[in-house]
Amino acid sequence: MSDHAQPTALSHIRQQIDDIDAQVLKLLNQRAQCAQQVAEIKQAQLAQSPQNSETDATPAIKFYRPEREAQILRRMMAENTGPLQSSQITRIYREIISSCLSLEETLRIAFLGPEGTFTQAAVHKHFGHAVNTLPCEAIDVVFREVEAGQ
Repeated sequence: MSDHAQPTALSHIRQQIDDIDAQVLKLLNQRAQCAQQVAEIKQAQLAQSPQNSETDATPAIKFYRPEREAQILRRMMAENTGPLQSSQITRIYREIISSCLSLEETLRIAFLGPEGTFTQAAVHKHFGHAVNTLPCEAIDVVFREVEAGQ
């Protein structure tokens, strides 16, 4: 390849990448709009749910559905033909799911230890980075926070 052809080929490939990035961005925002519609439907269901007379509380509408997340991740790994590895696809989709879920309801996740610990890293690995984290100084505090809906 001549010196002149190489920059032309490189700029052509970079333009393809830019075009693909624009498509990905458009699709991510379409997915996010769908997540917002899901939130509206769930909020409407919550508003229409009769109150439980024994506890005087409305039934919880689950915004976080781990089984749905697992289903999406399994499907993406099965459909992945590379060159990205399934572990890379999983990390990318975990963040997409986390970001879209935060449009429905931002999760607040309690974890043991101060900020910056391995337990906080585990929270982000499992739930993505679009969650609010709550560091707790003892395991019983974590359990109390979880029981309180944190």
